[in-house]
Amino acid sequence: MKLDQKTPKQKQTNPLTISVIGLMLTVFGIVDYIYVNKLLGIILVIVGIFLGITGVQKYKALKALLQQKKMI
Repeated sequence: MKLDQKTPKQKQTNPLTISVIGLMLTVFGIVDYIYVNKLLGIILVIVGIFLGITGVQKYKALKALLQQKKMI
């Protein structure tokens, strides 16, 4: 077995995809809160907002990193 074999790189998830999933969870949480189960709705809204904010922050960081690489 060779030690210098290349290992496959992990593919990173697009941060905007995380934000879209967060938005979907927020919408489902609101609908769930109104029509089905208030506790589950609240949990889905909180998780959705958290994912949305996290995705936007990661996107901003990635965008800034790409702009720095572009300048070099």
